Amino acid sequence: MPTDKNGNLDPIAMNRIKFYQQSGFELHELEYEQPPYHLNDEWLPMKLMTFGNINMKNNYKTIKQTIYREVYETQTQGGGDFDERAGE
Repeated sequence: MPTDKNGNLDPIAMNRIKFYQQSGFELHELEYEQPPYHLNDEWLPMKLMTFGNINMKNNYKTIKQTIYREVYETQTQGGGDFDERAGE
């Protein structure tokens, strides 16, 4: 879910979160940024949600790296900032 620079969620995002929570998803407060889709765009601060038995606290780094690699294909699109943030 997108957040502002202070990590706050807008009312629309809050409604989405409530919908997903009612369906069994869990909201995580861990830091996450979506990589930019375009060269000069900013990284987008977000909140991640999971479904099922996922230990986000113990597996966060691996989960984040997997998202960056599988969703954003950071391994094939130049690495750089993507890889540095994925490893944080």
